[in-house]
Amino acid sequence: MDTSENNEFITTAEYAALRRIKPQTARKERKRGNGPPYYRVGSRCLYRRPEVFSWMVSKRVATEAGDAS
Repeated sequence: MDTSENNEFITTAEYAALRRIKPQTARKERKRGNGPPYYRVGSRCLYRRPEVFSWMVSKRVATEAGDAS
């Protein structure tokens, strides 16, 4: 992945597709403050792809048996 893709901003719809959730669910998470960081640009909410992945990794839950790989 080149640098431009790594810092790419994605829309709420793209973020939702990445997580396989509905855009409405993403908006609810944002409103409750329990989603990844986002940027308000005018009336749009944008996410930075690496911040989304970092947030997703931080939600990892290990099993009792050890690594969840």
